[in-house]
Amino acid sequence: MTKNDLPPLSLYQNMSFPLNVYAHALILEEGQLNYLHYGLFKSARTSLLDAQAYSTQLVLSQLPKKPAKLLDIGVGLGTTLKILSDKGYQCQGITPDLNQINYIQQQWNNSAPVRCVSLEDFEPASEVFDILLFQESAQYIDPLVIFNQAIACLKNAGSLLILDEFSLNNYQHTENLHALDQFIALAKRTGFELINQQDLSYFAAPTLKYLLNVTQKHKKQLTSDLNLTSNQLKQLDQSNQYYQQKYDAGDYGYAFLHFKKTASTELTIKQAEAHDFKKIQSLFKSCFNEALTAEFWQWKYRLPESKALCVWKDNALIAHYGGLPRKILYFSDPQQAVQIGDVMVDPTQRGTSAFFDLAATFLERYIGEGKIFCLGFGFPNDRAMKIAEHFGLYQQVESMGEISWTLGNSRPKLNSHLKIINSKTIESFKPVIDDLWQQMASDLQTAIVGVRDSNYIINRYLTHPKPIYYIVAVKQRLTQKFFGLLVLTFTEQRCDIVDLIAPTQHIPLVMQHAQRLAVLHQCTELCCQITQGFSSHFQASNTSYTPLNIRIPTSIWGIKKPTVNSIKNRWWLMAGDMDFR
Repeated sequence: MTKNDLPPLSLYQNMSFPLNVYAHALILEEGQLNYLHYGLFKSARTSLLDAQAYSTQLVLSQLPKKPAKLLDIGVGLGTTLKILSDKGYQCQGITPDLNQINYIQQQWNNSAPVRCVSLEDFEPASEVFDILLFQESAQYIDPLVIFNQAIACLKNAGSLLILDEFSLNNYQHTENLHALDQFIALAKRTGFELINQQDLSYFAAPTLKYLLNVTQKHKKQLTSDLNLTSNQLKQLDQSNQYYQQKYDAGDYGYAFLHFKKTASTELTIKQAEAHDFKKIQSLFKSCFNEALTAEFWQWKYRLPESKALCVWKDNALIAHYGGLPRKILYFSDPQQAVQIGDVMVDPTQRGTSAFFDLAATFLERYIGEGKIFCLGFGFPNDRAMKIAEHFGLYQQVESMGEISWTLGNSRPKLNSHLKIINSKTIESFKPVIDDLWQQMASDLQTAIVGVRDSNYIINRYLTHPKPIYYIVAVKQRLTQKFFGLLVLTFTEQRCDIVDLIAPTQHIPLVMQHAQRLAVLHQCTELCCQITQGFSSHFQASNTSYTPLNIRIPTSIWGIKKPTVNSIKNRWWLMAGDMDFR
């Protein structure tokens, strides 16, 4: 294609931003448009067009002999697809971008073997491919989708070729780039062997300098022709400058990966879907010997931030690993943690790699500095904790203890009284609860504590499928000031303090009311489970303390921050944090 035979602007101006910018900038600068991917510069004198062509030559050098069947995922402008087709490969391309499809068909006179579909939704017809090619498209696709679809689409010993940018720092997450080491580890877990790995960062990095130069050089025409704002181009330049800095620091890089599908693949890791519930229900029964209702499961995983992964063997669900989002104050800083739960492995599959594969994948995807969740915690049973420690997945940071009160005759408290909170009265109490929570949060600035505002009380206790919680607020008679809030459960002759919201100075008074309520309900026991580091707030002359065999771990797999020592004995956790009965 020459300057006298340029594609019309209308063919690419509606491509997604910033691809439309790069396409038009290349046309304006080079008079030619073949690719939208990075170039690999052999020297400072190499042109961008030659650098891009060299990138494709690298891919070609790794291909098996024709006429192999090849699927090009994220086909771009179709140039690589055309070269491969002309060389005799049986090619098909897919992309979810209709504008790219239209551009390719224009160049192929409407004969291009391309489909407008995402990899997630792609279902091959009868053919099975020898090669799957990702040329700077893998960064936009969930790695589990990449490897699971590759397993479904490739013949045994088929090749998976990936040329793309990656994060080289596993501890520094970016929304767009997959962490290279974790990506390779996941490939191995899902049935792939790494055949070839090349670090091309040095050769790819000059592309960023080129893009910065041409977008600045043609800024006025790019803005005019593509109906852009100057702010859009400014943000694009800032993004490229940021990436350039990351390349210079060694945090980002460019790699070529060649995987082969192994014949021994048995297990598949997938995100849990709503239609999997019946099989989850069956697995739950086999692991815990308890019935699981759909109502309870939906309530538990109702929040959009909830995450769950499953391991499948053929069509059988053999393992599940769940995570529930929890808003926390991390030393007074608002963050989001994840509570690990519903860790299940079919009893017949224990001793396999299912638990490790599932847990490691979950932790890599979701937990750590800059990821969805800043840290993970949970309440695993002793067996699960020991296995996780053995594999280097968890490390203990806290333990639970139980405080018991010696109950006697409890006299009425003349200076304070109780107000019952339920679904009918909650609206009027929301400001009270939020004020109590703010006071409590102020006292726990050196702790990690789950947010206990009115929304949490509603979602955690008042919308529970089984209304088993008794919620009361303690109020001063004269000033009408509220001292605190209690969440209690009553079982036979035992009363449990499930949760509490109060400034720490008022905890003794609130506990006196808890004792009185326990006596009024004819209970012989009043108990409170609390992390060991904060048990002193509850202990008094009529209490006894018993350590529980409940260890609190933090997730450490692939996680640099926070360190174990920085959060050890800092968690404020109570029965309500772990009790999802």
